[in-house]
Amino acid sequence: TLQSNTKDLKNIHLVNRGLSNEKKAVNLYSDRDNSGEASIYKRRLDHFNVEQTLKEVIQLGTIDDYCEENNIKTIDLLKMDVEGNELKVLDGALNMLASKRIRFIQFEFGGCNIDSRTFFQDFYYLLNKDFQLYRIVQDGLFPINHYKECYELFMTTNFLAELR
Repeated sequence: TLQSNTKDLKNIHLVNRGLSNEKKAVNLYSDRDNSGEASIYKRRLDHFNVEQTLKEVIQLGTIDDYCEENNIKTIDLLKMDVEGNELKVLDGALNMLASKRIRFIQFEFGGCNIDSRTFFQDFYYLLNKDFQLYRIVQDGLFPINHYKECYELFMTTNFLAELR
């Protein structure tokens, strides 16, 4: 679908690989073709009357490896919506993060993090030293200057991290 939707656009290079903290093959679970709910975590969604009955094997790699292999020096915006695997994607970008070569990171946090067993606290302590964190709200950006347990809200929320 992505290939079809971008066929007339120039300067687009599609890479059929997922991102994580290591190079490996994993199952991608979904409830239907082209599902926005597809995840490498077999999610328990009985409460939505959804069952992830489909699966396919996909290849994962890391941002650090991809940037090195493709001579990518900086990432201006790393936008992630990987259904619960965001923290592992960041773990696979530790060299890029440590060398301050990612300027902005936008990530989703919500119900998928229940299945991946990750918390907003994990993102906060990984990023807060070098990044100003914001919650993206209706009227703009809400700065997050200190971690609070009330931020552990497993409803889909988007966050922005800006390199200091």
